Amino acid sequence: MAKTESFKILAQANPASATYTDILTASASTEYLISSLIVTNLAATDGTYRIALRENGAARQNKHFIAYDSVVPGNDSIGLTLGLTINDADIMTVYASTASIAFGVFGSEIV
Repeated sequence: MAKTESFKILAQANPASATYTDILTASASTEYLISSLIVTNLAATDGTYRIALRENGAARQNKHFIAYDSVVPGNDSIGLTLGLTINDADIMTVYASTASIAFGVFGSEIV
């Protein structure tokens, strides 16, 4: 059967302060092509964020991070152009130093 591709908002989250949050999980039948990720700081003071991609649901390890304690200035956004793929139970996990940081993941869902 032919696969179909849909361009969409893949995930959005505003995690609690200093808490790792799984924002996107691929199933065995779904693949995602992540084209961009926007990190927005809703507060006036700088904050930091982390992004990890965990292959096949693995426990978080240092090798999984694509951003670690990166700074997002107060009242500003950081746009990351990525071109990442996840499938087969891969998980994208995010973390923010404060509850004022939000994440948006955009790209294609391939089913």
